[in-house]
Amino acid sequence: MNAGTGGRTVLVELPASAMDLSPEEPYRIGPYHLVKRLGAGGMGVVYAGIDRRGRPVAVKTVHVQYAADPAFRARFAREVELMRRVRGTCVVPLIDADPSAEQPWLAAPLVDGPTLSAQVRGHGPLDPRLLLGLGMGAAEALAQIHRHGIAHRDLKPANVILSATGPKVLDFGIARAVDETALTGTGVVTGSSGWISPQQYRGEPATFADDVFSWGCTLAYAATGRPPFGTGMADVVAFRVLQTDPDLEGLEGPLAPLVRAALDKDAGERPSAEQLLEQIAQVKRDRYAAEGDASAVLTGVLDREWFQVEGTATQTHSVALHAAGRRGHRRRAGRGRALAVGAGAAALLLGAVLVARWPENSGEEAAEAGPVQAEAGEARTATGEVEETVTQALLGHRHEPDGARPGGHLLVGLQPFDLDGEPHYMIDVMTGEPNVDLDEREPLWGRLAEDAEVLCAWSFCTEAAGALDSSAYGTTPVEPGVLTGFLDATRGEVVAEVTYTVNVDGIARITRVVEFFQP
Repeated sequence: MNAGTGGRTVLVELPASAMDLSPEEPYRIGPYHLVKRLGAGGMGVVYAGIDRRGRPVAVKTVHVQYAADPAFRARFAREVELMRRVRGTCVVPLIDADPSAEQPWLAAPLVDGPTLSAQVRGHGPLDPRLLLGLGMGAAEALAQIHRHGIAHRDLKPANVILSATGPKVLDFGIARAVDETALTGTGVVTGSSGWISPQQYRGEPATFADDVFSWGCTLAYAATGRPPFGTGMADVVAFRVLQTDPDLEGLEGPLAPLVRAALDKDAGERPSAEQLLEQIAQVKRDRYAAEGDASAVLTGVLDREWFQVEGTATQTHSVALHAAGRRGHRRRAGRGRALAVGAGAAALLLGAVLVARWPENSGEEAAEAGPVQAEAGEARTATGEVEETVTQALLGHRHEPDGARPGGHLLVGLQPFDLDGEPHYMIDVMTGEPNVDLDEREPLWGRLAEDAEVLCAWSFCTEAAGALDSSAYGTTPVEPGVLTGFLDATRGEVVAEVTYTVNVDGIARITRVVEFFQP
C-alpha cells in the first residue's frame, strides 16, 4: 500500500474493503495512528496505520481475553523476541511490538498485493510461471522461522501476500503464543481447518513438519484452484485430512512430487522446509546461481521471473499527521462486547466458543454512564440484570421450532448448541459419524435487532469482493436483513457465534452474529 506526504497530510492507499473505525476502536496504538480496520480473526484485529513519518504499517492487536492471561503474556513476549531476529526474502518482518501493553500488539510493514486466497478466488489457479517462485518463497520463509525455533502453525493461502517483489508470509510467531494458550483447554485443535496436518487435528505437540504439510496444501491450492481436501463443514474436511488422499489432479511439473511428499500423513516422511527450498532451487540453479546457495537462486527467480498479479481494488485516504496523538480510545457507554477465541477457525471444528466479556466503562466513566438499561420485555436474572447468552448456533429454516411463526420481520430459526462451552466435534473425524445430538438443545425463534452487528465470513456476502475471510470468523459487516434475506432465499443455514437475550415471550433478541465458514 502506497503512502505519500505533502505538508502535514499523508496519502495512504488501502484495499477498498478496509473498514472505518467504529466508536469502540482506538485511533492510536503505540506510536501508530490508525486509519482503517483491515479485518479480524480468532487471534485479534488488524488495523492499517501510519508511523510518525507517514509510512504505512499493519498493527495487529491480540484479543483481550488473551491479554488477561499472564502465561500468554510471557509466551507472547518470548515469541516477539524471537520474531525480531527473523529476516528473509519472503518474510514480512516484525518492526515493533509491545507485549506489556494493556492489549498486546505488534506492527509490520503494510505489504501491497492480494492474498493468495483472494487471487485464486477471483482469478482461478495461479499463473504457472509464478508457482515456482511461490513454492520457493514460502519454503524459504518457513526455513527462516524454523531456524529461530518458531513454528508458524497457521500457514494458509490467506496468510501469503502476492507482492510485486515476491510472495510474503504473514502471521508467524503470534500463532504459537495464541495456540499454546488455547491448548490449556482440553481437546482444542489449533490452526485453520483444511490447511493443517493430521497431527494438529489429533492435538499432538506441534512440529515443523506441520508447517510443511500446510505448505503442501497451499501449493496444491495455488496450482489447481481447489483445496486439496475439498470444501464443506470443518469436521468433514478434518475427516478427509485424516483418512483420505489429497485431490492433486492437475498438479504437474517439478513441484508435484514435492507437494505429494509434503502431504504425507506420516510426519516423519515429510521433507523439511530447508530440503524443499534446496530441491526446488535445483530446477533453476544452472540458470541463476550455479555456485550459490538456494537463497541466491530464489533471488534470481524473483528478480527475473516473478511479476505483479492483478491486485484488489484500492482507495486512497488522506490523513492529517497532526491528528495523531490527539484522539483517544472512544468508548460507547453502558455496553460490553464478546469476542470468540481460537486460532483460525478451530472453534467451528470443535463446536466450542470460549467467550470473554469486559466492561467498556470503568471508574468515573462508568459511574457517569449509569446502569445498563434492558430493552422492554427482556428477561432478567434474579439480581435484575439482563441475562445475555453467547453461544455457537445454527441459523435457518431447518432450525425453526414447532408451532405458529411469530409475526414481524428479521425472524430466524435459532438452534443453540454447546451452551456450557464444552468442546465437541460435530462429526467424528475418525469415523465420519455425527457426534453431536442437536436435539439436546431446544430450538427457538430469534429476531435480529434493527441495529444488530452482523459479521459475514463468506456465505451471505460473496459479492463483497476482497472483504471476505473464507477460512475464519466473520469480518465483513452487513445489515441484518442481508442475513435473513439469504436464509429466506436459499432455505440454507449459517453457523455462527450468536449473542442474544430471551424476551419474556420466549423469542430471542439477537444483537450480534459472527459467521463461521469453512470452504
